[in-house]
Amino acid sequence: MTDPYNVLFLCTGNSARSLMAEAILDREGNGRFRAFSAGSQPQDAPHPTTLEVLARNGHDVTGVHLALSRTPGTLRTGARGCCTIEDSRDAW
Repeated sequence: MTDPYNVLFLCTGNSARSLMAEAILDREGNGRFRAFSAGSQPQDAPHPTTLEVLARNGHDVTGVHLALSRTPGTLRTGARGCCTIEDSRDAW
């Protein structure tokens, strides 16, 4: 088996869409991908609806709050792909 591709989802707050994308790709990628998320201006906590939707769809949300401290300057994933959302591409 080959090493999984690291994929970084970058957005402004890293409290909703990027966290959801990370959780979905981690599960749906079946080991082919290792997803990370980061924010250019990370929020203090995930949006409550984000946790609710992920949990309702069977995603483990126990470590979601840990991703909030990730920023483009502190996260080094060796990402081979990067998806930016809204204005966050300027921070990268």
